[in-house]
This record gives sequence, C-alpha cells and structure tokens, in this order.
Amino acid sequence: MKTNILLYSILTLILLVSCDNRETDDLIDIDKKETPTSNSKVPEGHFVVNFVTSTFDIQTKAAVSGPDGRVQHIRYIIYKSTGEYVKEKIVLSPAQGIPTWPLAVVRDTLPKGNYSVVFLGNIEKTLFPYSTSSSSQNYAEVLTNYKGSYSDARIILPPAEFTDRTEYYWANVAFSDTNPNPNILLQRIIGAAKLERVFLDGQDALNQLVNNIVTQIGYKNIIRTTVQGALPGLLRAVIGPILGNAVAGLAAYVDSLVNVE
Repeated sequence: MKTNILLYSILTLILLVSCDNRETDDLIDIDKKETPTSNSKVPEGHFVVNFVTSTFDIQTKAAVSGPDGRVQHIRYIIYKSTGEYVKEKIVLSPAQGIPTWPLAVVRDTLPKGNYSVVFLGNIEKTLFPYSTSSSSQNYAEVLTNYKGSYSDARIILPPAEFTDRTEYYWANVAFSDTNPNPNILLQRIIGAAKLERVFLDGQDALNQLVNNIVTQIGYKNIIRTTVQGALPGLLRAVIGPILGNAVAGLAAYVDSLVNVE
C-alpha cells in the first residue's frame, strides 16, 4: 500500500573548504621591499606581524593579478592561541570599488605571544540584502559569536543566494613573535542549500532517502570503491524494516542520517 508523505529532500547542504587547486585564490602577494627592516618604532614587548601569501606552495595557483571583484569584503580576526578574541579589522569593503590584486601587505602590532588569525572574505551581511512583506531591504547576521571564543564563532549561510561576487572565502593560520610572517591562502568555501517539499509514495520516498544518504556520504569524501553499487541495497535492507508502513515520519530520519542541524 502506497502512502503519500511530505518529504524534505535534501539536495545539498554543505559548507566546506574546497581543497581542489582550482578553488584556491591568493589573497596577498608581498613585495619584499615592503617588509619592515627595523622594529625601532615597535613598543617594547610587542612585534609586527605581516600577513602574506606563500610564494611557493603546492596548493596555490598563480596569484590573482589585476582588477578582480570576486572578493568585495575582507575582515581578519585575531585570537590568542588559547582561543580568546583579541581584535578584528576590515581591510577591504565594497565602498573601495573593485580591488586590484595583489593587495598591499597587511600588518598589525601585537604583544609578543602565540596567536591565530582568521581571514574572512565576503562574510558580511550587507552583501546579502533580502526583502520581506514589510521591508524591501533587510539584513541577517552571517557571522556570530566570534567576539568571545574562537570555538563559539559561527559562519552562517546567508538568506540570499550566492553570486560569483559574494561567495564565502576564508583562511586560518597560526603565527607568533617568532613566526611573524604567516602565509595566508584565501580559500573559497562552497555553500549551497535547497529544500523542497515533494509528495511521494512510500517506496519512492525510501529510495530517495537512500540516494540522499549516498550522495551526502560522497560529499564527505568517503572512499567508495563499491559504495555506489552496494550501499543503496544495504541501506534499504536496514531502513525498510525499521520504517515498515510508518513512512509518514520519514522526513525525521533525513536530518539525523545526513547530520543536518
């Protein structure tokens, strides 16, 4: 007997850092002559950090050169090595127009110690306006809880769709007074979410659930020499008896099985 159900079909819900060479863009290309040659003006007990890109890294491609508007907004946030928030600074905003790459080296002065820095590209709410019935222009936070502890910080999917000029980018590196020139590789974060309501009969719903799980596993980079052929059958054998005819609650299984919060 077939039962019509309401199935939330998770087509994609991922937020991951691409490790493919084609997904990596250099943020800053340093000119050696710009590097400070003297620390005479640095307060005692402090040091100057220079945020620069690597000139020799197997993960990078050629540095971006010339005008390029893919990254409109850049903010960096510094944390102590123990996770406590220290400071932040915006180094690029849309008001500055389309930036010309490479950008100038970014420097900061800090008390001697161990730190980590997070560079965030396009993670800015004003890049994602959306309309409601009461207002034509609204904004929702896309970065929260970051001014306390690093572990509490959250990057949130925007309420508006991504474009080729608003995709998320980030880099996260450690540095210290003994390592004051960290390499910054700004990598694109892939983010897409689409939810659909689809009425399906029970067996079709079960098949769709299995396919979604297999797809999600694929996105999580599990090695699948025989998974595509074997896993769907195994999942049906396990899930089918559990659900039986009670497929009306099938949507509840989707979130738990693909780890969607």
